[in-house]
Amino acid sequence: MRTQESLAMSSGGAKAAPVTVVEFADFGCRYCASFTAETYPRLASAFVKTGKVRWMEVPFALGMFRNGDAAARAAVCAAEQGRPAFGRMHDRLFAGQG
Repeated sequence: MRTQESLAMSSGGAKAAPVTVVEFADFGCRYCASFTAETYPRLASAFVKTGKVRWMEVPFALGMFRNGDAAARAAVCAAEQGRPAFGRMHDRLFAGQG
């Protein structure tokens, strides 16, 4: 079970930001990967890095992608080791889709 502490480790932006976005993503989903690569960087630049939005990522296995459950568990374990570990695992899991 994911703890609040590990969820906080997978977040970016100011804790005091007026808006919090909680993103549920499946590491096997190509649309999630596309969002991560193409859309999120623009949102992060405009809102997360400026302190307007706190972005929290929740690994979510939809059950329709191969190895989705294992990927979500790996991301949760990485989050429990800290934000840098989660970021590396997050990027690796999305990159390994192809």
